[in-house]
Amino acid sequence: MVFSQSSQSAPASAGAIPAAGASVRRGVADRVSERLAQSPYFPVRGVWCDYHEGVLCLRGRVPSYYLKQIAQTIACQVEGVEECMNRIEVGSATSVQPATTRQRIEPAQD
Repeated sequence: MVFSQSSQSAPASAGAIPAAGASVRRGVADRVSERLAQSPYFPVRGVWCDYHEGVLCLRGRVPSYYLKQIAQTIACQVEGVEECMNRIEVGSATSVQPATTRQRIEPAQD
């Protein structure tokens, strides 16, 4: 899901955050992470993010779609976030499936 915050972004002449610069990217990601860590909802505190050229990508796992939306709302309110890609997964920690699959390998027949 990609959500645009263009109605809240400032024009370039009004002091918008420049697209380049690792310190700028780190600053926005740090502010979002700090806001998520302050959430009264414990599962939201485990969400992490990446930021590049105005686009914030949220990742992690929360137990409900409500908490997924809460994390997105918190992140989108941080200055510098123009778009938010919400890639947070919904489900309990016990429902996590392994990333790899098993395949039975039959011995070679001569």
